[in-house]
Amino acid sequence: VDNGEIDRDSVSLFFNNQLLAEKIELRKGGLVYNISLDEKVASNEVSMFAENLGIIPPNTAMLIIYDGKKRHEVSLTSTLQTNGTIRLKKKGTSTASIQ
Repeated sequence: VDNGEIDRDSVSLFFNNQLLAEKIELRKGGLVYNISLDEKVASNEVSMFAENLGIIPPNTAMLIIYDGKKRHEVSLTSTLQTNGTIRLKKKGTSTASIQ
């Protein structure tokens, strides 16, 4: 979604370097993944890799994280050369829901 416009962006998502979703087309309704943070590492990572650039480059997506108490919104951007990554650090709860 680029500036709120659906433009056929396709991405793969990774959580701690493990494939979470492959070649998914970003859509307005979003996708939901429930993940458990790995307490053995200092930080956990969610990464988005562009599979294409859609009609309007680069690939952009709104990542919404629920940490059990609060909702956090983060914009991720990726191109065919770079990826978007967010690092999550544990503070209280060990589960999160990302959209």
